Amino acid sequence: MGKPAAHPYEDALGACTRSGSSQMDDQEMLAVRFHYGGEFFFDGKKMHYLGGSEGSSYIERDLISLPEITGHLKDHGVDVDGVLLHWLRPGTDLGDGLRVLHDDSVCLAMSDHIKGSGVAEVFVESTKVQLETPDEDSSDEVQYIGENRINAIQPAPIKIEECQQLQISSKVGESDSSSDSEYLPSGFCSSEDDDEAKEIEKNFKEFKVKCKAQELKSLDDVVFTSAPQIEIAQPDMELIGGCDLVDGNSTAYGDSSGGEDESFEECSGEEVIGKEENFDRFDRKADIPDFSLGMKFSGKKEFKEAIVKYGLATRRVLKFIKDEGDRVRVIRDWPMCPWVCLLKKTSLVDSWLVTSLKDEHTCPQRRDNKLVIARRIADRFESLIRANPSWSLHHLQATIQREMFANVSISKCKRAKSLVMARWLDKVQGEYSKVFDYQEELLRSNPGSTVVVKMDPEFNVPVFQRFYVCLDACKKGFLAGCRKVIGLDGCFFKGACSGVMLCAIGKDANNQIYPIAWAVVEMETNDTWDWFTYLLCRDLQTEDGEGWVVISDQQKGILKAVQAWLPNAEHRNCARHIYANWRKKFKKKEYQKMFWKCAKASCISLFNIARAELAEKKPQGAQAITNTDPHHWSRAWMKLGANCDSVDNNFCESFNKWIVEPRHLPIISMLEAIRCKVMIRIHDMATKASRWQQAICPNILKKLQNFVNSSAYCQAICCGRDQYEVQHNDHRWSVDLDKKTCSCRYWQLSGLPCPHAISCIYYKTNILDDYIASCYTVDAFKKTYAHFLQPVEGMQNWRSSEMGKPLAPKQLKMPGRPRKERKREPHEKPKKGTRLSKRGTVIRCKKCKQVGHNRSTCERRTNSNTGTSNMAASSNTVPVTAANALIPLQVSQQSATALGKRKAPSSSSSRDVSAHKNRKKNSSSEVAYSERTKTVSVETPTMSTQKIVRTSAQGRVATIPGGTASINLEATVPSSLDRANVSIQVTSGTASAQVKAQGPSSKKPASKTSRRLPHLLQSPDTL
Repeated sequence: MGKPAAHPYEDALGACTRSGSSQMDDQEMLAVRFHYGGEFFFDGKKMHYLGGSEGSSYIERDLISLPEITGHLKDHGVDVDGVLLHWLRPGTDLGDGLRVLHDDSVCLAMSDHIKGSGVAEVFVESTKVQLETPDEDSSDEVQYIGENRINAIQPAPIKIEECQQLQISSKVGESDSSSDSEYLPSGFCSSEDDDEAKEIEKNFKEFKVKCKAQELKSLDDVVFTSAPQIEIAQPDMELIGGCDLVDGNSTAYGDSSGGEDESFEECSGEEVIGKEENFDRFDRKADIPDFSLGMKFSGKKEFKEAIVKYGLATRRVLKFIKDEGDRVRVIRDWPMCPWVCLLKKTSLVDSWLVTSLKDEHTCPQRRDNKLVIARRIADRFESLIRANPSWSLHHLQATIQREMFANVSISKCKRAKSLVMARWLDKVQGEYSKVFDYQEELLRSNPGSTVVVKMDPEFNVPVFQRFYVCLDACKKGFLAGCRKVIGLDGCFFKGACSGVMLCAIGKDANNQIYPIAWAVVEMETNDTWDWFTYLLCRDLQTEDGEGWVVISDQQKGILKAVQAWLPNAEHRNCARHIYANWRKKFKKKEYQKMFWKCAKASCISLFNIARAELAEKKPQGAQAITNTDPHHWSRAWMKLGANCDSVDNNFCESFNKWIVEPRHLPIISMLEAIRCKVMIRIHDMATKASRWQQAICPNILKKLQNFVNSSAYCQAICCGRDQYEVQHNDHRWSVDLDKKTCSCRYWQLSGLPCPHAISCIYYKTNILDDYIASCYTVDAFKKTYAHFLQPVEGMQNWRSSEMGKPLAPKQLKMPGRPRKERKREPHEKPKKGTRLSKRGTVIRCKKCKQVGHNRSTCERRTNSNTGTSNMAASSNTVPVTAANALIPLQVSQQSATALGKRKAPSSSSSRDVSAHKNRKKNSSSEVAYSERTKTVSVETPTMSTQKIVRTSAQGRVATIPGGTASINLEATVPSSLDRANVSIQVTSGTASAQVKAQGPSSKKPASKTSRRLPHLLQSPDTL
């Protein structure tokens, strides 16, 4: 496809074409299966219907009646004279579920009970009583003629005629293809072997007599004399002498809901041949799968899904011990449990059957179910995770334990959540390929709308870039009843879809938001805002912008776009953003009120007064307030005529919050959710306006009531000709009711009477409605919401566009965890939650009692300040034990600087004492050598506060057996000549020493050394 134009427009409307279906609608037709020609029989436990044939018909639900049903029964060749029709309720058996069809009301109830593709079972009972003997001939008995094999409910070829009737007759052997009849009437025999037919008839008569005489205890006593043994297809159906035994739940038809479970095959022409079902079929819709011997599956995949569903539903661990090409065996993962199920592909019916089943459980329910994997967790909770992407993993883990009875790890929950988000991302990528189809559907369903799709020109292939929507109803509603005020803003997407949503919002007559247009772009840039503003101006026909007001933040792209396409429009900057920048330097609460007083001053004199008050408190703040031109954010310089006094862009922020939930969705789902919200809002507002009785909108009346209360402090003096002088506190204002003006400019600016004007109006009359601008009336509100959005069809009905399928844009992943919420300003209140914010809390360490860190970081700081230089010991290094934990120390003034220690304050001094332990080799044994350094901080008061200063050093040394070690200790008193030294040398064992010194003194004493001789703590043999 070629490169799209710079500003493409698609005005052509496409007709939506939908192909019809030739199949009958299940909602309009009722399928009825007739059981006729047989008799009810009770065997002592259950009620059965013996003998007879079956036939099916489709009856229109609107024509359901007793004559209509009997008419369809006649079409099957049944004599309806003296018959009684019984209807079997779904889910019941013949013993308690039969209802007599005696009038039309019961027939309608039957139609209501059978939903969708269900089949109504109708049993025909003959009320004619005939006495039979074994030797009697009965013309009403069905004669089964054919080969030795007797088939159960084998339908003949049938034709679908205009009456939508299906007829299935009992058939044994082959029927005459040249015959027009689709069934065999009573007494007619197409076989030449009359003796065989008579013998079968005789056996059946004898069986009926025995049943009436209750000579047979069970149906197992039936013996076939002339017919071979018949295979039993279902437990509840047996064939007796050519007669079929049917209970209420059995059926000769397969489930029509599944593709592979169809009971009919299309043949040449219009014939439909019914297939005989000899095995139970697996019910996919069952909450807990039920397995039975001989159950038929479409393949191994369906069987495995059923086993997993069964294991999860029963909370038992199942294990596939054999999975080969033609069989699958499943057992319980419990040693003593006998449950086993085997699926094999048999040549009997060329299908997959359960050939072995032992349905008995002796194992307990377990929580360590290995069937609960991440993929199945994702399938189970996908909708919940997508609806709540911030759902915590611990809450998901608790939900899985409660609903799936399984203990799973946090990592498995994380994988499941990642799978859901990956699927969501795949859906996002897939929806980009349908943006042109969505464009044509919007243009088809809402004629007059503007929908623009722009491709990225940097790629040779079509890659999505932007999507613009301005629906016809929103466009007309804004121009019909809203003021010429537009708010522009952008917001980021919160889900897997990357990009920015640009929006243009208006204000209705009730001062509420009214969405005009929105667009999906890659980011907020000069080019994207220029593109969006251009399309918006063309839709609203703003020309050069004369008389229009645009409110936005200080985004550079908006400033340039408005200047380019709306040069004569008044462009206001949001005062809230101005204040956010100004507050960074002036944070006091009292300054905030002074700023907003300047912003909301309606005239220049009030602005100067408010700024002078600020200058008295903070001259720098008064100077900084004019860094941004007040013409763009203060009411004092706003142009008149737009009837809008807004100094902020809060109505755009309200729209961004209103669509916060759709912003988590993929692109088309998001656009559709926004469109639906707008469509519902327009309808709700129109409904609400129809109940309003007053002439002015409610929100305007609330705002006006505050002005009425303030007018109590205004004193109006009439000067004649509707001109007044108003005294309000220390200010005087002039009001002209005829021109609807006030010298404070608020009346002309907003279109609402100010408190000064209201005091004058009340001086003249009590009616305020005549002095309020027409843009605030209920009529203007109704004009805005008189245009409704048209419905859009589902994605499956969209016409395929000729523009092709564009690719998704490249996902730009930023470093770090993606943010879900905007950055709040320091002065903004934190988002309400369940926990109090810790901002401003003073942290104090419990270990060192200092502020600025906690206990965990205190240990790291201590280690870093210690500057430990532990050298890696060789293989013969003596390990650190209780004997050598305390090493020699030496007082050293340079140790703090050399080791990188933090110096103490000037009010106190600290001494870092360090020593080195030296191990030497002697002639008899090898001595391990290592060097250790330890710092001891000794606080030394200043000489001015204390005359005596003491210091000390102590140490301990140990050697290996036969080794020699020495220690040197020195204690030096600062600002004094006092010094003490001690030296110890130990051959083997452990020794310790201590030395002290103090000074100064009145008489210079000799150095006193407290010396403790070395002593052995333990024998060298024990080291």
